Amino acid sequence: LEAVAEELRCRKEKSLLTFPSVFVLTIKFPYKTEESLRRNLAWASEQIPACLRRIVDAAASSMMDEGTCGNDLSAHIAVTYSIVHLHANSESERTLIAVFNEL
Repeated sequence: LEAVAEELRCRKEKSLLTFPSVFVLTIKFPYKTEESLRRNLAWASEQIPACLRRIVDAAASSMMDEGTCGNDLSAHIAVTYSIVHLHANSESERTLIAVFNEL
């Protein structure tokens, strides 16, 4: 997620995002015990909202028009997400589904 935000921040040409956009990412956790999986999932769940917000801020910055403040644009981009365990995944994998849309 950090790499996506950095790519959006550094682009000089048109934004990589159009709306709505959907990110589907597989998260692979180190798996030793059920407790370690719960602990790692809790940590990721705490970090994901801030990472997604950085993607929104970077996307808004890359879409900035003349005379428009990127921070104003980011206030008009909503992101909703869910972390799911798909049966095709191993026990240590979860899938992050994030939807970016204009308000």
